[in-house]
Amino acid sequence: MRRLMDSRYSQKWTADTRVGGLTVASRAAASLAVAVFVALAAAGCSFSPSQDYDDRSVTTADSDRHGFLVDCGDNGIVEPNTDETCNHGKHMPWRIADSPTTNNLAAVWSAGAGEAIAVGHDVILYYGNERWNTAWTYSARSHYIHLHDVWGSSSNNVFAVGKRQYRRSGTRFPLILHYDSQCSSDSRECWRKVELPDSLDLERVSFTSVWGSAADDVYVGGGSGRGHMLLHYDGTGWQEQTFPRGNGVIWGLWGTAADDIVAATSSGMVAHYNGTEWSRIKLPDSAPIFDIWGAGSDRLFAVGTTLSSSNEQPMQHYDGTSWERVYAFTNGSSVYGVWGVGPDNVFAISRRGRILHYDGNQWRNEEAPTDMDLRGIGGHAASGDLFAVGQDGTILQRIVTGP
Repeated sequence: MRRLMDSRYSQKWTADTRVGGLTVASRAAASLAVAVFVALAAAGCSFSPSQDYDDRSVTTADSDRHGFLVDCGDNGIVEPNTDETCNHGKHMPWRIADSPTTNNLAAVWSAGAGEAIAVGHDVILYYGNERWNTAWTYSARSHYIHLHDVWGSSSNNVFAVGKRQYRRSGTRFPLILHYDSQCSSDSRECWRKVELPDSLDLERVSFTSVWGSAADDVYVGGGSGRGHMLLHYDGTGWQEQTFPRGNGVIWGLWGTAADDIVAATSSGMVAHYNGTEWSRIKLPDSAPIFDIWGAGSDRLFAVGTTLSSSNEQPMQHYDGTSWERVYAFTNGSSVYGVWGVGPDNVFAISRRGRILHYDGNQWRNEEAPTDMDLRGIGGHAASGDLFAVGQDGTILQRIVTGP
């Protein structure tokens, strides 16, 4: 991503209104809008997304939640906070970043210390040199592009996956964008659409997850109303993989190596790949799963939603021997993303700015400086950098290497 870190390209992206880039004036307006949203959210106001987030269903309990969740003691589950004095002056570790977009963001991936890429509705952002810049934008009256996930083998070789959907008919087509810093054109042109084999049945398919063990070992998951779809890239081409049958889409992909990969689906299934074949894993809960992450093959965390009206969400945890439910207070909201630094330092995100932290024993709520919905979380384990993204271009971060 060296090209995106060059101020010449940052300025070009800022001024290029033909591809939906922000002008200097609109950047200021966007910053003011974010500030107004945050202030109103603190007053208890709620906002509905103006663009498509993704296809993950939301429980009825998600529709009317207010207030921040603050860690106010040592008693486990923490209730919604209405008096910030209970925080005992604890330093707030998360801060709101200056985002160059007001488009909804869905996922974030870190290439290294002080470097990250976020994707979402018609936009790709790049973080470097201690600031966020617009790396790619899209604008069309007839349709939009929504990118659900992002992953790379390095900052110079990145895949972003999602869908292109027509506004009037709702017809959609899957999309994979690939960033190659070796291209000879400017940074926008370096994000190129990946051409997939004509033999694939891609009707109404959306791609919702991506992960790889190397540049020539990349998996892209998704699906449609007809069931799951999983593609594999071997460095030369894309092939569809044999995957356990089921409804829904593959929302989560994660692994430790080419022969140790897990996939999680919206139908509540987790499957494991041993380098030869995929097989189902029996879980204690069959509720939809929106993301999966591990601190190793013997420490896995799967998050999603429950079909009940409980204020607690089951976070399914594998300890190397068996799966179990570990409950966390979310006030009824679904949990959309999970990522961690280690088995005793794991984070999950939810609606209305809720951030949950697992310390190896229990999930607790962390204080967050926003009331916006969060949909993606990621970071860099070696440096400890953390990023969370979501509604209206919201970006939260804890940068160890920055200010």
